[in-house]
Amino acid sequence: MGSRQQAYTNQKAALRPASPKSGNRSSRSHGVLHLQDSIGNRTVSRLLAARSDSRGPHPGSVVQAKCACGGGCPECEKTHQVHAGAEQQAGRAPATVTSGVTPLPMEAAAAPKVQSSVVPGAPSPGVEGERPLPSSPPIATPPVATPGTPCPTHGDLTKKPDDVICPVATDSRASGTSILFAHNSAVLDATALSTISAVAAAWHAGGGTGVLRVDGYASVEGGDPLNWRLACNRALMVEAELMAPSDHSAGVPWTNVEHFAHGETTEFSCTSLPPNRRAVITTPGGAPAPTCSVATRTLVPAPDGTADTRTAVGVNEQVEMTSSAPATWVAACGTVVAPAMGTTAIWTAPAAGGTCTVTATPATGGPCSVSMTVLPPSSRSLVRTGLQAYTAGLAGSGFVATVTINPTGVSFTRTELREDTVAGVATGYYDTVLGWNGSIHPATAWLSPDIHNSGLVDTIGTVPPGSGGPFSEGTFVWPIPQSFRTAGTAGTGSPYSTAFHVQVMIGPSGAEGTAKEGASRGRVP
Repeated sequence: MGSRQQAYTNQKAALRPASPKSGNRSSRSHGVLHLQDSIGNRTVSRLLAARSDSRGPHPGSVVQAKCACGGGCPECEKTHQVHAGAEQQAGRAPATVTSGVTPLPMEAAAAPKVQSSVVPGAPSPGVEGERPLPSSPPIATPPVATPGTPCPTHGDLTKKPDDVICPVATDSRASGTSILFAHNSAVLDATALSTISAVAAAWHAGGGTGVLRVDGYASVEGGDPLNWRLACNRALMVEAELMAPSDHSAGVPWTNVEHFAHGETTEFSCTSLPPNRRAVITTPGGAPAPTCSVATRTLVPAPDGTADTRTAVGVNEQVEMTSSAPATWVAACGTVVAPAMGTTAIWTAPAAGGTCTVTATPATGGPCSVSMTVLPPSSRSLVRTGLQAYTAGLAGSGFVATVTINPTGVSFTRTELREDTVAGVATGYYDTVLGWNGSIHPATAWLSPDIHNSGLVDTIGTVPPGSGGPFSEGTFVWPIPQSFRTAGTAGTGSPYSTAFHVQVMIGPSGAEGTAKEGASRGRVP
């Protein structure tokens, strides 16, 4: 094995990561009883701090690589330091949606009075009132290029560190086979490994002649020195994989591979960072056409922590899609916004559940696509956070709870939800003493959840100070329909579940229990 080939074999081994271990209320003037089941938005006390992605390279995070010249240069007398990290990002946050949807008002307000169909003067369970409270302000995505900065931009050659061993590219090679990288990383994922292996195989199938060129790039949010190193690392990792593919297929001899670094760039996108984190393989001499691939990134994180690369999304959720080469974009459902020929598109999921395919078609080579699974809301979960206070001797077991919209593996921030109208069913005490049978639950206001699929507050049960006797056994049930629709639109929406508000009195003691969607409380007068 030649000295240069050995150097890059060492380089590949050094940079390869270790294997991972396996309300409103109606009332009556005599013996009055109020019932609450009101929903509103809760102030989100923490902003999207967890969304921060400012994981710059650790000052000591370096790996060693021998000089690649093969001997004879001054650099052979010392060890090069190749830094594994470079793009020190100031912060990564969901892009602010600019679809023309007017944000819902979130200032605190008293719930409007709602007319009930209960006969005047009769006991009433009341109605559910919406209480919208302040929501979290949006977090802006940092610009890729500052105003007045030319685009595309390229690395500053005067800031290239001496320890960067890659030659500096003097021309653009943006039209080859692209290998995309994660933020601040030179690690090759499974898609990249497969693509590189295919390029090597095609090189052999084409006669095994010609020199493959690898150009490394970095996005612009870090300093030039770090991004020069990262761009070089990416080129070296791809070159090493071409020479010795991880699937043990035939590699390309070191004499037929060359590498170059471009430093930081906005050549692939002036408005988005991820498309600029790449290496490009150009294959002169009639070698294979670029291999197309599509990477995805949801603009809002999943409440349960599922990775932003997930392909399951909520109705109306937005996803940034990046292709390995400039392409035209088409979506089988939902909507896609992209330039006539670009590497990045924003896809908005449809307002109904199902499976949707988004396809990118490059100018050369075949198309590639990604299949997205769209999920509507399925149910709600309540967690009790407070108790209603009642006068001694009066019945009541109400409580306050936070609401979470399920499933939490997707986001519903671009969706509105409400509780619809329904008649209650009462027996015993709730019918003969309070007259609640047939009481109408009114439709509530439309509200959107926060980034945790929560931020809504539900107040359930008898309104203080409580209800008087004589007490006896009885039940009251409101089977409340739940609906959703696209935020900012009109209409009645689509049903997705039923929430059962239940109150039970067990006898003359007035002992009572109230429950709804997993939260409950019991109390004796």
